[in-house]
Amino acid sequence: MLEQKSFELAIPTICVAVALLSENASIVNIALGIVANYATDFFKGMGGEKRVRFAIIIKDTAAGRSKCFKYRGDVSGIKDFTKLATRINNDDSK
Repeated sequence: MLEQKSFELAIPTICVAVALLSENASIVNIALGIVANYATDFFKGMGGEKRVRFAIIIKDTAAGRSKCFKYRGDVSGIKDFTKLATRINNDDSK
């Protein structure tokens, strides 16, 4: 008998405008903190592998372009993903 011991939570895409980021650069960190808390609560008490997947799109309507950051992995990796996405976004903005 095959037993599946894995759970995956798919969260909708989070869209952030560049204008909002320029006013409050930590908005992505706040949004991902909420996602991490929700995912942690969702998986509480469940055994097996716990995976999350979502995408963040940062839209710059003035420049007419967007950046998409996708994450698929363990709940604990969201913190590292936040740092990486913020660094890449800041490097590209220069």
